Amino acid sequence: MVSTYEAAIRAGGAVVRSVKLSLQNARRKASEDILRSAVGDRTRAILLNSPNNPGGYVFGKEDLETVARFAEQHNLWIISDEVYRSTIFDGKFLSIASIPGMRSRTIIVNSLSKSHAMTGWRLGWTLGPVSASVHLENLAQCMLFGSPTFIQDAAAVALDEAGDEEMRFFSSELKRKCDLMCTRLSEIPNLKVARPGGGMFCFIDVSATGLPGTEFAERLYSTERLAIVPGIAFGPDMKKYIRISFSGADSVIKSGMDRLKRFCAGL
Repeated sequence: MVSTYEAAIRAGGAVVRSVKLSLQNARRKASEDILRSAVGDRTRAILLNSPNNPGGYVFGKEDLETVARFAEQHNLWIISDEVYRSTIFDGKFLSIASIPGMRSRTIIVNSLSKSHAMTGWRLGWTLGPVSASVHLENLAQCMLFGSPTFIQDAAAVALDEAGDEEMRFFSSELKRKCDLMCTRLSEIPNLKVARPGGGMFCFIDVSATGLPGTEFAERLYSTERLAIVPGIAFGPDMKKYIRISFSGADSVIKSGMDRLKRFCAGL
């Protein structure tokens, strides 16, 4: 779960109930049983993030149909965070809004942060039925005074000039960098990683080193000056994980993996 989700949801007076999914099962990650275990009488929405941050897993058609069927049965909204939709490594991205009957209950969240390398510019949008959008408009008016005009102008150029070819190139480059990092990680004993299906991060189990993720991250930075994110930032069940980005230059990835390997060898 993205680390900012819970704070944003709680600020609105709602409560988060996390659903644990399998990163090892390449075909099915969701089931009605695990969804049912998290839903109560006051549940109003299901939040999806696919491709996921930090794990990089991607919901397939079967998963989306399971979630869609469950949402219809329990009359739930779907909030679909699709910020990483342009970074799919294998196949094509599939939005839950494309499942029959889902457009009327789905709110898509997207931005230019990842697809157009405009991270930090904070320009995004939602797509959804009018019944939801009018409330989102009221919320935005209370939260935002407006986006700087130069960012709006840059976004217009990005959307007009960056076509499908550029998006495919961006995705293929991330896939290549992912393969590079995963290959190097496989050479380091005691580190376990499930190859992501999208996004720009590797989520690594470091428990075999004997260190929790937070201590691992702190000691790695102190020893090798390599900055990573401890998994605890993404939920209390993620204490044994760390997250590393492969979005940088090849030389940065190789240098980072050299430092990580040296650090692990010294434990």
